Amino acid sequence: MKKILPFVALIIFFAGVAFAQDRKELNTANMSRALEAYSNNDVGEMRRYLDAEIAANPKNGYAYSWLALLYSYYEEHGYAISAAEKALHYIPKKDKEYLVFVYTTRANAYTKLEDYNKALADYSAAIKADPGIASSYQNRGEFYYDRGEYELAEKDFKKYISIEPYDPLGYMGIGRNYKQQGNYEEAIKWFGKAILLRSSDYSKGYSFRAECLIRLGRFDEAASDIVTALSIDSDNKAFYHMLEMVDSAYRTIVSRLKVQADKEPNNSEWYYYLGMVSQRAKKYNNAIEYYLRGANIDGDNVFYYRIAECYDKKGAFETALHYINIAVEKDSTDLDYRTERFLINYELGNIPAVITDINYCISQDTPNQYWYYYRRGFYKELSGDIEGAIEDYTSSITLNNNYSYAYMSRGQLLQKEGENAAARKDFLKCISIDTVDMSRMTCAFYAYHFLGDDKNAVRLLDTLLAQEGSIYEAVCLYSRMGEKRKAIDYLRQAFEKGFRSFTHLERDDDMDNIRDDEEYKNLIAQYKEIWRQEVGAVEEPLSNIIEKTSEIPFTRRNGVTEVRCSINGLPLSFVFDTGAGDVTISSVEAAFMFKNGYLSDKDVVGRSAYRTASGDIVEGTVINLERIEFGEMTLNNVRASVVRGQSAPLLLGQSVLARLGRIEIDNANQMIKITYQESK
Repeated sequence: MKKILPFVALIIFFAGVAFAQDRKELNTANMSRALEAYSNNDVGEMRRYLDAEIAANPKNGYAYSWLALLYSYYEEHGYAISAAEKALHYIPKKDKEYLVFVYTTRANAYTKLEDYNKALADYSAAIKADPGIASSYQNRGEFYYDRGEYELAEKDFKKYISIEPYDPLGYMGIGRNYKQQGNYEEAIKWFGKAILLRSSDYSKGYSFRAECLIRLGRFDEAASDIVTALSIDSDNKAFYHMLEMVDSAYRTIVSRLKVQADKEPNNSEWYYYLGMVSQRAKKYNNAIEYYLRGANIDGDNVFYYRIAECYDKKGAFETALHYINIAVEKDSTDLDYRTERFLINYELGNIPAVITDINYCISQDTPNQYWYYYRRGFYKELSGDIEGAIEDYTSSITLNNNYSYAYMSRGQLLQKEGENAAARKDFLKCISIDTVDMSRMTCAFYAYHFLGDDKNAVRLLDTLLAQEGSIYEAVCLYSRMGEKRKAIDYLRQAFEKGFRSFTHLERDDDMDNIRDDEEYKNLIAQYKEIWRQEVGAVEEPLSNIIEKTSEIPFTRRNGVTEVRCSINGLPLSFVFDTGAGDVTISSVEAAFMFKNGYLSDKDVVGRSAYRTASGDIVEGTVINLERIEFGEMTLNNVRASVVRGQSAPLLLGQSVLARLGRIEIDNANQMIKITYQESK
């Protein structure tokens, strides 16, 4: 698969210059192909042609300038600096645009290497080379901002504004300066100026202003800005602050989101946001209701995943398993879905199913692979496979030597096996890792206990509890220390706060010292009954889910499967392509739809790089198709990229096919069978 070259800020200004033909060094065959590869985001191909050009013309400074950029992309910053130095040596001094490009590239490399003096010198050299390029001031302003030199940053941002008065970036820079210094009122003014310039398509102005409004306690205004930012482009910062508002203004943000959902009843995103807000507030029944509404609109896998999470939190594990199975069936490669399923199956005691999913997760080379090894070690330990558990804990440590829980768990088993010296080494390592940042401490108190130092164990536990850490940890530690009354009192508090993992209680050897205590048994029985009542209340929506099947005729033409449909009411056909990644629409069809009112300017989302079925990376205009109807199925708000030269009016790839349900193709009867679920 080809890698996508990011259009980083340091070269945005250069986009219109890079392919100009007035520099003979750019007109060689290798350079032309290298720059074409750049325009197609094909970094591997670009690298090959640049190397070939330098081999043929070792004094081509322009080739070195682009090679420096590629080295930066690969995070080989030393090589980037060397290539930039050669570029500066060979590029004509009169070529200001390329000099700015190279100085900025090298400044970025120095910044990554934390050589800030040289970075600042290069940012300043870029400005000196051509004082009229606005982005150079933006880059240096960002450099000053990151260093906390806000007055110098503001000067550069104001210079940017003087050159580009209708671009919001300079105003945003000054607004962020004031926000960072706690001057929220002044920050709001500058963010407001940015919004006035591009109120309809620039979400950042709203999301940054929302943060300041939250800090000032102006929650109604903040909620309005958050919803506006989300409606523009699902702004990530706005999403974060939406969840933040749950703690201080839950009803306010819910009210705003509901209003927007009423305005756009076929847009599932608003029900997702309402579900996330309710889930964050631990209002799981409300969250489930919202997620079900969203799932009924477009059947997106994530709704079933979130529903499963909510039932899991409520302790309704059978129902949780039902919904996570739907998500996994729709996308069996998603590790989040697999992880949630093995955690649920653990609560149900389905250990073989747990191991199957966790083995799959381990087989995928992911940054969290160490955690999956740790979890498998934990399950092996519970089943009595001590050697297997130690082996997996060791694998976890090998992949991540800063994961304190793996050291603590391995040390505990080594201690049981009589390997006290090795166990002590693991416990001390656990403590040294876990106490570097007390706000992120997880298990050092256990290590102290196993070392025989209960005084320090309790001290660290109290620190964790003061930070509103897991009360269950207190149950485990005090039980191990033999302080039964404290352990049971903390267990009662854990139950009161929603803890319902009875299966784990039955398996957890931390409970061995209190398991036969009558008060412990009575407490378990009491909350099991409460849990049964809770599960009875929340399992009802499962009975509202029905499975439906839709059969849709298709035709074969030139080896592809075509299905009749309508887009926003326009009769068309689409290619049913399980090999393509995304949704594409031909430029001819899109132009016709705009001309005849089936699409409007509000349906234009932006631009996006996507991968075709053949593996090529293409960049096209992204539009929103409000409604696609075929057979008995309706898909709402489908994002599609406009492609020139596509023979089919519309191609549906995996990004949408995964939303439909289980798909079977009956070639003999030329019928597509889709099985899906919806609420009654």
